[in-house]
Amino acid sequence: MNKRILHYSLVSVGLLLSPSTYAQDCTITSQTQTQTQGVIESVQDLKMVSSPHIDKFRKCDASFQVKVDGRWHDAIGSYIYAPEMSEKDACEKAINEGKKSVLRQVSTEVLISNETMKCSDKKPDTVVKSGFGGTDSQGRRYVVIDSFGKLPWKNEQ
Repeated sequence: MNKRILHYSLVSVGLLLSPSTYAQDCTITSQTQTQTQGVIESVQDLKMVSSPHIDKFRKCDASFQVKVDGRWHDAIGSYIYAPEMSEKDACEKAINEGKKSVLRQVSTEVLISNETMKCSDKKPDTVVKSGFGGTDSQGRRYVVIDSFGKLPWKNEQ
């Protein structure tokens, strides 16, 4: 008798956890951060030019040299900006783009990536005639099956 109950309990758990029992609705979120490990020791020969771009937008182009690990590297950066932004702020962003570009080329770059999958179970389309169930603290659904091994959601004839 105990073997029969244990057998039905294991079968019941397998049915509850099988992919055909529940439809999964899952979403995956991904987040990646980039960290460049390098130090710009010095900047020289800075030239900035702001010019009209498309419509009312303008573009700041910056060219200069940066010193990293005792060696000089050419850098260029550009930034397109709206009339609401000052030329000074836009050119600062262009300079930063040029610095980042050089550091990506000559320094170590570390990527930190995090992916999260979140799934929710949907209720089966069948009606539970006997037994009871609920939701645990982590939001997972469960059904308790009677000790004779009948599946509570099967139609009895």
